[in-house]
Parts: sequence; structure tokens; C-alpha cells
Amino acid sequence: DRGAGAGIEGRYSGQDSAGPYQGGGRIYYQYDGGRDNLGLDRRGLQPDDSNRGEVTWRHRQTLPGGSLLFGEIGYLSDRNYLEQFHESRFDTEKDVETVLGLRQDYDAWSGRLWGRADLSGFEANTQWLPRGDLYSFSQPLFDGLAYWSSHSSLGYANMQSLQAPSNSLDPFNPAGLSYMTDASGVVAMTRHELAAPFSAGPVALEPFVAGEAAYWGSGFSEASVDRTLVNAGLRARLTASRVFPFVRNALLGVNGLAHKHDTMLEYAWTSVSTGLDQIPQYNEIDENSQERFRARYSLPTQIFPGGIPEQFNPRNYALRNGAGLWSSAPFHEIADNLQALRIGFRDRLQTKSGPENAPRIRDWMVWEYGATFFPRSERDNFGSEFGLFYSHYRWNVSDRTSLLTDASWDIFDNASQVRSIGILSQRSLRGSVYLGLREVEAGQYLKSQTAIGSYSYQMSPKWISTASMAYDIAQSEARGSTLTFSRVGLDWILHFGFGLDFSKDNVGVGISLEPRFGPPSPTSMASLLGLQ
Repeated sequence: DRGAGAGIEGRYSGQDSAGPYQGGGRIYYQYDGGRDNLGLDRRGLQPDDSNRGEVTWRHRQTLPGGSLLFGEIGYLSDRNYLEQFHESRFDTEKDVETVLGLRQDYDAWSGRLWGRADLSGFEANTQWLPRGDLYSFSQPLFDGLAYWSSHSSLGYANMQSLQAPSNSLDPFNPAGLSYMTDASGVVAMTRHELAAPFSAGPVALEPFVAGEAAYWGSGFSEASVDRTLVNAGLRARLTASRVFPFVRNALLGVNGLAHKHDTMLEYAWTSVSTGLDQIPQYNEIDENSQERFRARYSLPTQIFPGGIPEQFNPRNYALRNGAGLWSSAPFHEIADNLQALRIGFRDRLQTKSGPENAPRIRDWMVWEYGATFFPRSERDNFGSEFGLFYSHYRWNVSDRTSLLTDASWDIFDNASQVRSIGILSQRSLRGSVYLGLREVEAGQYLKSQTAIGSYSYQMSPKWISTASMAYDIAQSEARGSTLTFSRVGLDWILHFGFGLDFSKDNVGVGISLEPRFGPPSPTSMASLLGLQ
């Protein structure tokens, strides 16, 4: 029922009289007489048109004098085409968009004049018709006693909220993206920061103060919105190290130890004249795949019935992290009255490995961890004085094998908690194996425990195999499995694959023949499959 498809894809690079350039494009047509199967609650969706496909092109041209010309063309036939036929690209690659711009860098200055248009018409995004940005980075003042950074921007914006699908069976709730609306008008801002770093013994201190004036031609009520902002505080860093040359253990692969420690602290106080709830999100904070997710899972029958709670609003999470306060932040809207003391630590244990006459230093263990204290917790952190806990640990047991653990969590009611542990064995570019367990909790709304395994190996110069599986322990359900074998020839690569996708109730067998044009190319697995 799906019909035939045909297209062409290519990449190019080179150098002309203006400078080096690179780019790539894809044109694809798919005749589709079937129905889309996009997972649970989205099986059997009838496409609007049987003629489907895409046109994408991206190009970068370096010009003399530190200039860069960049452009993209992006067109999709319908909202579900990319997710149905190229799900990996939909989940992991940047959004398909149409952009044209010119960037000029000079010393610590950077300017950009650019525009963006929406050729497809169904995503939540902002068209800039056009926009200019000017940045300065750490310009020294008073013989280096202080440093000035800034970002000023002026443009005409046309923001579009996420459009409802034409098929009523496709789950959708506009409340999932409550911070985006249909609005247009001038958007202007200028933000400046002064920092005065100095050392007090072993501690590096950096007091800072920043100010901003911003204007939006249209807010949620279609009336204009303006805002002034003041952000001030102190950053501090302490670095210490100690060497233990006689600590050795052949079993653990330890040949001397060096302990390097960093303590990082930032206190920031922010005051604004207009709250974040009055300002639409003209600069998107998520990719299209995440925006679609939020529009689906805020339905009454989904994870967040009736709308996404404030604890899981991405703007609130970014606000508590201070993501919008940097002078070069890509989404300057995200600022509100807030006080936060952020504390972070980094510990690194290093040892030597390799031959005795030419040892090399490698990380043996790396641990990064920290938290944030909110003095006004009722206003800033849902009633909890401490939050935004995180921990990232890596133990490189050997040059090939590593134990990995990650966690991030909060402790207020209905807070999110994410934890994972796994082991990774990497054999250079020839293959890798990963086994892990990932747990995700969203308060009373969601609890998931998923066992994950993946494998890839170049069995010989001619044969490559890959496999993956996922099993939800909490629900006692398999999520999916894949197995692929590839036969590598001089002119062709033959792929044979088998897959199970339980969310789509789908069993698949696939065979593909991939030509290798041009001069001989590498046959390593990394080159053929994009593996690292």
C-alpha cells in the first residue's frame, strides 16, 4: 500500500576563489497509499495526500575577512512524513527549516544578519523577516580590570503556534505549548554584562552585573510588552590537585594517581519589570520532535492529563538553571525574579597507561556533581530550598571499558528524577557493546525502568553486524529489538535487517542495496555506519 519512492541525496565540499565551502541536500518523493503507524494511539493515520516527500539543502561558504555565508532550504509535504519514513532523523537531527544569513567575525565581535521562513506551515516556530544580532565577548576595560560582554538584537518576528493536525485521530492539545502563540511584530533587545575577575589566594572570584532592555511588539494579549532586567552576583572557582606517585594496582590498571578537584560557585540575583508569563517564547527552546511530544502527552488520556504541570514546563526548568541569563543566551525571554546559589564539584583521578618508555596520561575516574540553593523557595523552586541535583560519574576500567552513571533530580512534590547506569566496551573503531538500565520518574504521572542493550561489530573486512534491544521492566514489556547484517563490497553494500517495534505493533524485515560511487571509500564501521 505504501507505494514506490525515489530520490537523491548528496554531500559536497571544496574551495573556490572566495574560500572553502560545504553542504548537502536531499530530494525525495514517496507515493503513499497506506496509513501512518507512529506508535501507540497513532496507528492507522490516513495521510492528507498520497504524494509525499521532502526537499532539503544546507550550505556554508567561508568568505574573505572572517565572513560566513550560510543558507538552508527545508520543505516537508506534511507533518508526519519525516517521523514515519525517517524517524531517526526526526528524533536526532536539527529541524528542517529555511534560513539565509551572513555572519561577520572581527576580533571579539560577531555580527549576523539573517532571516528564516517556514515553507511547510504546520510547526510551531518563528519566522524572522529579517533579524540582526551583534555580540561582543569579554572586551577588556580599564587595562583589564573589567570585561564587557553584550548582545543586541533587532528583527521583525512572525510566530506561529503548533497547528492542529487535519486528522482528528492524531492526538493533539495546544495546552502542551502554552508559551507559544500566534503573534507578530518587532522584537528588540540589548543586554550588557560587566565582570571584574580577580584572585584571592587560591580562589578565582568574578563579581558581575548585567542589564537588559527588551521589547516585543506583540504579547499573549496582542499588546506590546517591554522589560528591563538587572542580574548581579558572584562567581567563584577553587582548583586543587595532589599527586600520589606510589599508588599502583595492576588489577585496577592504576600506575600512579593524580587527583584534580574543582569547586565552582555562582550566586545570582535577578530582578525584572515584567514576568515571564507575559512574554511569548519567540526564540524556540525545543526541537519540533519535543514540541510534538508535549502536544500529545498533555491530553486527558496521556501522561499529563489536562496540560503539562508547571514542574515540567521547560521554561520553568530553564529559568531555574539560569539558561537565559548569559549575554549570548539564544533565548533571552527566559528570565524572571529569581535568587539562586549554584554549587558544583568536579573530581578527576588520572593515571598512566601504555608502554614504560612512552606512558600516556588518561582519566581513570571522573565525577561531576552539584545542586542549587533557592533562598526564596516558594517563589523560585516549588517550595523546596534545594534542587537541581545532578551527578555524572565515569570509571574507565581500562582503555576499552567504562562504567557510566548519571542522575538528575529534584525533591519537591511531583518532581522529575532521571537515573541511569551502564557499561560500555569500545574496541577502537571496530565495534562496541553497551548494557544499561535507565529509570525515569515524573512524580505521580510516570515511572519507567528500561533495560537497554546495543551491539555493533565489524566481524571481518566484508561483514558488519549491529543489534539493539529495549525492555521496560516497570511495565514488563519489550519495547523493541533490531538486528542487521551488512555485506560490504567495493561498489555496493547489502543490508539485511530484522526488527520488532511493539509500540507500533510492527514486525519488519528489510533488504537494501546501497551503491558506493566515486573513489574508493573507507570500509571501517565508523565510516559506513556513522559510529564513533
